[in-house]
Amino acid sequence: MMNLFDLHCDTAFEMFKQRAHLYENELDISLARAESAFSQYSQVMAIWTDSHKSDENCWEDFLAVRKNLALEAEKSSARICVSADEAKTAQKQGKSVLFLGVEGARILSGNLDRVDEIYKLGVRFLTLQWKGSDIIGGAYDTDLPLTDFGREVIKRCAELGIIIDVSHSSRKVTAECLEFADCNGCPVAATHSNSFAVARHERNLTDEEAKAVAACGGVIGISLAPMHLNLSGKADISDIIKHISHYFDIGVGKALCLGCDFDGISVKPQGIEGISDLPLIASAMRKYGFAESDIENVFWKNAADFAVRFL
Repeated sequence: MMNLFDLHCDTAFEMFKQRAHLYENELDISLARAESAFSQYSQVMAIWTDSHKSDENCWEDFLAVRKNLALEAEKSSARICVSADEAKTAQKQGKSVLFLGVEGARILSGNLDRVDEIYKLGVRFLTLQWKGSDIIGGAYDTDLPLTDFGREVIKRCAELGIIIDVSHSSRKVTAECLEFADCNGCPVAATHSNSFAVARHERNLTDEEAKAVAACGGVIGISLAPMHLNLSGKADISDIIKHISHYFDIGVGKALCLGCDFDGISVKPQGIEGISDLPLIASAMRKYGFAESDIENVFWKNAADFAVRFL
């Protein structure tokens, strides 16, 4: 069987909301289905920030969802890890690996000390925005840059070792983060971002942005959100392959991973219902002429190598 290292899902939030368990559930991801489909499984579990709630209420949600995920991991064959070394130890013990992320940095609520707090609580990936504008800056549906507080946040994240994720960021925020990365020798990730050249949705990366993410040592995760794969909102596995192919064509294949956004999307591409269907993407890549090494890189090795370098 293959290995899988996926850069983004919202399963932790959905588990908490639906009172579902990690090992067996009816969500897009269950540990049982992941471990039946893949020899080794690593997952960035992003804890989502609800845009309808206040920053402080979202902070309380984060603490509750994280606590619930930790309890569920203890009851199952998974371990929440904070470094590549911890991940290697967990894998040797036969455990699946979970890394913590936050999707929506406004949970910091203007308090820079909270960056240190989320780091101590195990967060290693921080998606700056989700939608609109907030204390961090502008999301993809705005033309706003980072705020002064947002600039302090990315600086502190770099000092601690939290990976900044620009997946939902505006063009201006993304440009600022990439310039900061270039000047300070740190990576920027786009954990669930498709190609704007293939589907002209503002959530997707331009070729220039994708190349800059790769150049700073970052990673890009292919999202399965149909509206980001195909502007019609109806997508299938062939659309996923188009985005993968384009990223390879522009020379960022070594940075390319999967960031499926399972349990964060209400509709999925035709043929993909959950994590156990992901090998169908590998089969399609073979059909389209990708080498086995390329498939291994996208499904596992690129993300694993990134973790070794930066986590």
